[in-house]
Amino acid sequence: MLRPILSTLWCVTWFLFMSCIMGCKDHSSKAITSSTSVASTPDDTNVLNGVKHARPGRAFDNGPVDVCLILTGQMYGYLQPCGCSRPQVGGLERRYELMKRLTQNGYALSAGDLGDLASKEQAGAQNRWKYEIAVKSLKSMSYAGMALGPTELAMRHDTAFDLAQNYQPPVILAANLLDEQSQFPDMFKPWVIDEPRRVEDAVVLLSKLQGLVACPVPGAICALGTLPITGRPRVGYLGLVGESVIKDCAVRKFDAKFSKPQDALTTTLKTFLAAQPEVRVLLFQGTRDEASQLLKAQPKVFHVVLCRNDASDGVAPLLPIKDESGSWIIMVGHKGRSAGVLAYRRGKPLEYRLEELVEELELPDDKTNVAREIMKEYVWGVYRNNYLKDVTKVAHPNQLEEDNKDAVFVGSAKCNECHRQAHAAWAASNHSQAWTNLVKNGRPIAELPQKGSVSKFIGRQYDPDCARCHVTGFGYKGGFEDEVKTPHLFGNGCENCHGPGSLHAGQPSNPLYRKPMVLSMEDKDKIGQTCMKCHDLDNDPHFDIAKWEKIKHGREK
Repeated sequence: MLRPILSTLWCVTWFLFMSCIMGCKDHSSKAITSSTSVASTPDDTNVLNGVKHARPGRAFDNGPVDVCLILTGQMYGYLQPCGCSRPQVGGLERRYELMKRLTQNGYALSAGDLGDLASKEQAGAQNRWKYEIAVKSLKSMSYAGMALGPTELAMRHDTAFDLAQNYQPPVILAANLLDEQSQFPDMFKPWVIDEPRRVEDAVVLLSKLQGLVACPVPGAICALGTLPITGRPRVGYLGLVGESVIKDCAVRKFDAKFSKPQDALTTTLKTFLAAQPEVRVLLFQGTRDEASQLLKAQPKVFHVVLCRNDASDGVAPLLPIKDESGSWIIMVGHKGRSAGVLAYRRGKPLEYRLEELVEELELPDDKTNVAREIMKEYVWGVYRNNYLKDVTKVAHPNQLEEDNKDAVFVGSAKCNECHRQAHAAWAASNHSQAWTNLVKNGRPIAELPQKGSVSKFIGRQYDPDCARCHVTGFGYKGGFEDEVKTPHLFGNGCENCHGPGSLHAGQPSNPLYRKPMVLSMEDKDKIGQTCMKCHDLDNDPHFDIAKWEKIKHGREK
């Protein structure tokens, strides 16, 4: 009589043991499969360019950690660090490496994101592709949940749901999003519970299960349903959209409708707390002041509140804000440059640090990780869908003048026919090699196998985000289109500063066509504005207008 029961229990034991193993791989350890080793000095610092600095992903100082939280948000479509000038900060590949290092320190990880994965400036198919790749990357890093931000709402929340549902978890969290018609079943939730675990947790589970099987009491099999999986702290994430974002949605006429945050929080907390999360995190799409006001009515509920950073520069505060409600309020900045990392130890204060995703986390070209492979999918998708064709063409300021409305871009080689000295100065500069450098150095590179021939390698030259600063006349009528139609516009050419030159080239002496193209070396403001279209804080954080000296040229003698 006992033999069938024992056999069943052993089968259940083995199933749960393997489930725990797989769960470990799907959580803190799944993203940590690369064999790349991490070197560090004995005091967990490195020396870079002669400067001693703390190593990213280093162990916390105060002993073992029960669970390590990774909190991110407001990436705004920056899948990678933006720009070609060092140093650049951010990117999903580096975030993956940061989490890998933390796992190598023995930490079980739990991750949540504030949302705003999609771009603020970009709309259309490429933005949707970015969002899908971002969600897929978060899944590879075992994120439990992500809130719903304005960029997802601008893209339409139903579109975000459609794109994200194939990659759950992470689950979209929005406790006060109204779905009165039940249009989106199982596509979003008010909260989610995460159970961080590591491979060694499976051994603990197996020993517990063996103890139950060894004592075949009739009620023992019922105990399996309530058996704690690992004994590690369960982490609960609750998502909420604040009043400021709700008002912004109304002004911009978004379709999404929300209940009041305080009402939704009061209602949702009953079921959330009944699930008994030991660590409680609020992913709040609202300001710090809104969060503080919200917490007054619910003191000592949340350990951590991740809220929006609406500072114009998007720079995150290094330290958490200890709210009078007992919660820590943190912000992690914009564009995926940083991640908030918290160490939770039972019975001890939280420990927090803001980790910048610096160059040290960048893998060399001959190494890879899951996030890099997903980024290659993005590169391939950009090429396959030919997003360059979708770039909106507007009139250049010179083309707004009636006499120059028909001017188009002709390329720097045409300029060289008359302006040899100026062309020589340009040809000796990096501007002339902008396209070549993008093709050569853009990363990652995706391989496209070709039938019966050598594979084609696709870099970032097909991505409008990158091409815009490496070609001439991008986004203007009569400007760059693609490598087949407009190869004469490769490089950051003369007309990017002077304007489209076809009419001037046809009638060089005609002042109607020559005057709009004149750029005085004394007009530093105009020069600076022109330069900063590409040499901005993202692409070239250390740009100095004095670099104009390298490319300036006077009138031909």
